[in-house]
Amino acid sequence: LVRKLSAAAHKGGATDYNSLVNKVIVLDSAIPAKGRASIMHMGTTWTAINESSVPLLVGESVQIVRLEGVKLVVAKPV
Repeated sequence: LVRKLSAAAHKGGATDYNSLVNKVIVLDSAIPAKGRASIMHMGTTWTAINESSVPLLVGESVQIVRLEGVKLVVAKPV
């Protein structure tokens, strides 16, 4: 998994991880309230974290608010 993430991150240079922040994506997996789930983004599997007390549903648009290592913290866009 780390190799895949590193390859995806370096396609356009070392700062591509930072370019994920604030990006709005559509969920392909539900994420429970205060929970985690595996999601696909740009052909890579990521662990996404939902810090909200509301579940996030499949097909819902969410914003990547920050990275925690190689995990995406997501929330409903403001």
